[in-house]
Formats: sequence, C-alpha cells, structure tokens
Amino acid sequence: VDIDPGPVLEELRAQLRYGVYLVSYTGGRVRLVDRDPDHELSGESTWTTHLHASAIGKLLLVQRPELIGPGPLRRITECTKTEPAELRAELERVRDEDAASEVDESRIGRSALAVPVRTNDHRLTGALTAIGRTGRLSVNDPEIRDLLRSYASVLRGSTSVS
Repeated sequence: VDIDPGPVLEELRAQLRYGVYLVSYTGGRVRLVDRDPDHELSGESTWTTHLHASAIGKLLLVQRPELIGPGPLRRITECTKTEPAELRAELERVRDEDAASEVDESRIGRSALAVPVRTNDHRLTGALTAIGRTGRLSVNDPEIRDLLRSYASVLRGSTSVS
C-alpha cells in the first residue's frame, strides 16, 4: 500500500511545536523527502557529509558503519562526538534505543530526535525527525519519541521514503 506522507506529516506537525522532517536513506545517502514548511532549517549539508554529527546520520551509521570511513571525523561544534570510542558508544545506544538524538552537535542551539522508518520486513529506509531549539526540545522525552515512532510506523508503507 502506498501512503502519501504529506497528510500524515501534517497531522503530526499539528501535535508538535518543533520542526518535523522526513528523510530517506538510499545507497548510503541522506535525502530530505519532506521539509517542515513552518520551520526554517539550515545546515542540511551536515546531515549528508558528516553523518556522525546528526541524529539522522547516526541512525544510518548504525546500519552502515562503513560510511564512517577512515581518518579523523570533523568536529562541527565543540559538542560533536569525534573520538572513535565515544562514537561507538553513541551508536550502540542508538541501536539499543532504536532512536537517535543530538544536542548542539551539528549546530549550536539545535537539538534533534530521530526514529527509523522501516519497511514491513524491518529494512531501514529513512527517518522521521523532530528538530527544535536546544533547551526547548527534550531529546529524552518519551512522549515525543513515542509519537514519532507511531507516525513512523504509519509511514512504513510510503514509497516516497524508500
């Protein structure tokens, strides 16, 4: 069943005061599928070139650790996790929680919580993400996480994500 993500995301956005974004993972790349029209977003290139610095990228790195690549990781802000042991521990947490977060890692003043969007056979195809101002968006809020997960499961049938 094909699902148009537009109405689903509109319904979710009416419940959250943060920006809501849908991305797809194709061939190890992050692509923005649906941008929140009410929340300006800058620094999108960080998601695609420095996966370790974003919640969206961390979800992909759990499935595709080879994308981390050789050599040192770039520190985008002073909060970006670049030490291999620290990043490994972060990715293990993401795997265990099946959700990823960032606080000031890709941009100072911005936090994000991302949950996976999967196919019916549990293959990772994308992420549903809430992005907001640090201090206003609590990346550990179970209600926000559960809400994102419930909408991600609705988006499971969306061919626009894969």
